[in-house]
Amino acid sequence: MKTRTITLLALVLVVLGAALSGCGPSPEDVYSEAMVPPLETYFAKLNVVGDALDGASGELTDPAYQEQVTTAMDELDTAAADLGKVNVAVPESMATLDGYIQEIGSETTVFTDSIRSVLDEANAGNAEAAMEKLDEMQASFDKLTGLMDQASAEVDRINQ
Repeated sequence: MKTRTITLLALVLVVLGAALSGCGPSPEDVYSEAMVPPLETYFAKLNVVGDALDGASGELTDPAYQEQVTTAMDELDTAAADLGKVNVAVPESMATLDGYIQEIGSETTVFTDSIRSVLDEANAGNAEAAMEKLDEMQASFDKLTGLMDQASAEVDRINQ
């Protein structure tokens, strides 16, 4: 998960950086400059959650592990919400990319909520329910990575 998000972050930053190479602050420049910090924060927090989940190996009911994961998810939720709080006009040329970024922010909440559900079910001793919630978590993660792939394709389109 970490390599994928770093690659996607690099692609997003490339398109945003490319918009900065023109003369004077175009609407694309203003948008790009405003979006870079929240995108960097988002992907950094996503990697923290990924690292915590990669270390799970049977620790789902361990209180210290749950605190680590919960803290990481709270920070990711905040970073995802911040993607929608950038207060600049979205240039028409970047509207589709912005739409994907906003969807990524929304789907992140679904993803973190599903992780919380897995932990809750594991704590309650409901192994079968925890497994069902893991399936939901995987479906949400798949949707999230699909949105990232679409955003990456949009970056490629913008860079043409």
